[in-house]
Formats: sequence, C-alpha cells, structure tokens
Amino acid sequence: MILTKPYRSARQLIPNDQKPVTIAYIFICICASLDNYNIGATLTALPSITKKLQVESTIATWAVSAYALTLASFIILAGKAGDIFGHEHVFIISSFLSGFFSLLSAVIPNSIIAVIVMRAMQGVFGAALIPCSFALAGNYFTGVKLQKAIVSLILGLTSMMGVSLLIGGAFGVSKIGYKGVFYLNFAMSWLCALVLLVICPDIPRTEAHKSLDVKKLDFPGCAGLISGLLLVILGLTEGGSSWRQAKAYVPLVVGAVLLVGVICYEMVYIQSFKDKYEGVEEHQNDWRVTTQLLFPREVLKISNFIPYAAGSFLCYLGFASLFAMMVEYYQYITLDSSVMIGLKTMAYSMGLFCGAVIYREWWAIKVGKKNLIVASALLQLTMAVWLSRLDFTVKHSYWKYECFSMFLMGLGCNMYFNVFFVELIAGSPLHLQGVVTGIVQTGSQIGVALGNALIATILGDLELTRDVQTRVEMSKRFQHGFYLLFASTGLTVIVLLFTKPKRSTLEEDETVDELKKEEEGVVETKELANSCSE
Repeated sequence: MILTKPYRSARQLIPNDQKPVTIAYIFICICASLDNYNIGATLTALPSITKKLQVESTIATWAVSAYALTLASFIILAGKAGDIFGHEHVFIISSFLSGFFSLLSAVIPNSIIAVIVMRAMQGVFGAALIPCSFALAGNYFTGVKLQKAIVSLILGLTSMMGVSLLIGGAFGVSKIGYKGVFYLNFAMSWLCALVLLVICPDIPRTEAHKSLDVKKLDFPGCAGLISGLLLVILGLTEGGSSWRQAKAYVPLVVGAVLLVGVICYEMVYIQSFKDKYEGVEEHQNDWRVTTQLLFPREVLKISNFIPYAAGSFLCYLGFASLFAMMVEYYQYITLDSSVMIGLKTMAYSMGLFCGAVIYREWWAIKVGKKNLIVASALLQLTMAVWLSRLDFTVKHSYWKYECFSMFLMGLGCNMYFNVFFVELIAGSPLHLQGVVTGIVQTGSQIGVALGNALIATILGDLELTRDVQTRVEMSKRFQHGFYLLFASTGLTVIVLLFTKPKRSTLEEDETVDELKKEEEGVVETKELANSCSE
C-alpha cells in the first residue's frame, strides 16, 4: 500500500511484536461504534438542524440519510480494500478522513447543502469501520479469544446505539446545537486514529493475501455495485414519503437491475470463464482469469452464509422499523422531549448490552447454536406482540408494555449476533473476511433503509398536537406498523430454521470445560499464557 513517510514512521515507532493487541482492539471497538453514533446522535439532533439552518424537516433528515446512503453503498468495497491493502491501514486512514469530514460538517457556514455533502463524504469513509473491525478481530484472535473479541465489539456497537440518542438529544437542546454532535465525533475519531496509528499491530500477510492486487480488481463491477446500491437506497429513502413518485421507484428499479447485473456478470460470466480456463497456459493472461471478484464463489461455501446473511437483513429491518416507530410514537403520541425519547428507547439498547455481557460461548455449544438463535428469534417475535399492546391512554403503559418488551427484544437480538458473527468470522478465510462482512453489512444496511421507508409510508404525515382524540387516531397507524415488525421477526425464525447445526466434537467439549473453568477462575496460569499466545 502506498503510504506517506510520516505514516510509515509512526507505524514503526513500536516494533510490531511489542504492540499491545488488547489495548489496540479496545480503541478499534470504540472507533467502530462511532458508525452507530453518527446515525443515532444526528437523528435526535434533527430538530436543532431544522431550527439553526432554517430548513424543512424533510430536508434536514438528509443529514442522516446522506451518511447512511454512502455508508451502505461503500461497505463491500471498503471490506475488499481492507483485504487488499491491510485492514489495519484502511481502518486507521478511514478514521482520520471520517473525522475530518465530520469536522467540516460542524465548521462550514450555515448551509444544509454543504452539511449533506460533508455527511455523504463522511459515510464513504465510515463504511470501512465495521467490516475492517470484524476482520481485524478474525486476524488478531482465534478460539476463545476470538469469541471474546467479537462479544466486546458487539458490546461497543450496542452500547453506542442507545447512548448516541441521548447525546444527540442533549446537544440538540444546548447552545452549541447539532454542531456538538459533529465536533465530538471528530475528537473521538482522531483520538482513536492517532492511538491506533502507533499501537495497532500489522496483520501477517498470508499467501492468499499476497495474491490480491488492486490492479486486478473488477472495476466495472465496483462501479456497477456502488451505483446500484446508491440508487436502491436512494429509492428506499425517497419511498418513505411516497412510492408513487418517480424519484422513488425509478432509482429503485434501475438500482436493482444494476445489482442483479453485477452479480450475474461476476458469478456467472467471469466465474464460469475462470472455472473453464484457469490453469490453461494460453489463457493465464486473460483479464477474465486474472480479475479479482467482489463476490467470489468461495463466499457461498462458508457454512450457513446464506441463512445468516438473510437473518441479519431481517434483524436489521426489524430493528429499524422498531426504532423508527418508537421514536415517532414518543414524539407525536406521548409528546416526549428528545432526551426523554433517548431514555425510553434505551431499553432496547440495554437489552443488547446485557446480552453481550451475560453471553457465554459454552451456553451456545451445550444448548446448540441453532437452538439458541431460533429461540432468540422467537423471543423477539413474542415480545413484539406484547409491545404492540402499548396505549398512551393507559396508566403506566411504558412499564406495562414497552420497557421490558423492548429490553427482551434487544436481549434476543444480541444472542443471535453473538452466535452469528463468531461463526461467520471463524468460518471465513482470512483473506476474505473483509468482503464477507462487507456483503453481510451491506444487506443489513439495506434492511435498515427498507424498514425506515416502510414505517414512514405506514405512519404517513403525523401532526404534533396536544389534542387527545387526534393522538388516539394517529396511534392506530402504529398498530399497522407492528405488522411489519411481526413479519420481519417471524421470517427470521423461519430463515434460521434452515441453518445447519455443527456436530459436537471433542474439541468443542474441551472448549466448554475450559470456558467453565475460566469463569470460575481455576484455569492454570500456564493455560492462560498459552491461550494469550494464540
């Protein structure tokens, strides 16, 4: 990778074998969690953007949508870039650039267009944080250490999900307003990037890594992929207001055609040519043989990749529809402030957080990973039904129907992610971990966009009023919105039934015993030292 001399000098300040992996990974988790911060905090700071920039709320929402749009569109490419150049380098540089554009979003003159453009650029570089962070975990750790690393990363992501809503709401009502959200993101991004620049260990390059070459990347496929994703997510975003408008359905259709075309071009045309002529001497220099694909066929051979990817898409769709509904419900029906909305919706985030804290790998092994994730999806479906009974005219409705149901939904969702991410990372070849997590995260972001768009369509225009009868009528629309939540969680149960359970092995049984002993604090010092050296 072409790097500047100061960058290389900073990377060499500490010998690679002396760099503290655990401390570096803590900063990686913190920095990766800023992706959720950039969406959640900006969401609750939207009233401040509307007021300070004197624009309509529909235009102000593009401060969130622009970031989400480019974030989702560049995740796969960012993951592939990490595979080629090194995930540690892509992560650090992306953190610097994401923070830089966050700073520009805060300091530029009062122009909503400029804010939207800077947020879009921020999303381009923010796209690298999630796939690279999971890939770094897969390269730095193995076995029990990998499971702990994934849980720690999930812990950071889920914690920020709830905290960001509070931070955005607090900045929104302060004197500094929405700019505080962007200043804080800049400070955190650059702090993490500067620390990681010095202490983040370089990933050992395998032979498969060395075979990757940016010059051989499928550039037409990249262009088609990014264009298709941008158009699909743009169509979903615009569809929230009206699906009948050309600006909604035209980008959606054209983008979908482009995506299908790219997948067929790579996995049918190029891959078939490779299968036929790879190894044939006279075709060794043919561009179709040497081209490196965004969607290599090896991805489909990863155990349970398709049901896990589909389950992730549905989980994110359900999460987005739930949050979109509850934020709107607390704003227009119960008339809560931005800070109170953040506090109330934190019940879901606390469920995610607690799930990450209490989860133990040996549970999943003993109970059966398939049984655990199916049960987690059933728990989410059950709690969604209970949550749908909410009624602002009923005394203590929040404590009766909302708080604990959202908490348990978050708990169930986390149990799925604990199993899913560990299985996905552990089962992926090291040189493909960036593109594998990129593909899954792209599907997840499309689920988020679809969930937000469908909920916006179902709820329609809401009126901010204190009239009880009007709010009763509006609350009936939310009951219709719950059908989407039922559908997403119900389909998740069905999809996860198709996962193939792995047979219990002697190695897994030994892992269970080791994990139990470690929890009880009776693992010998020598065993712990060996585990750390792995």
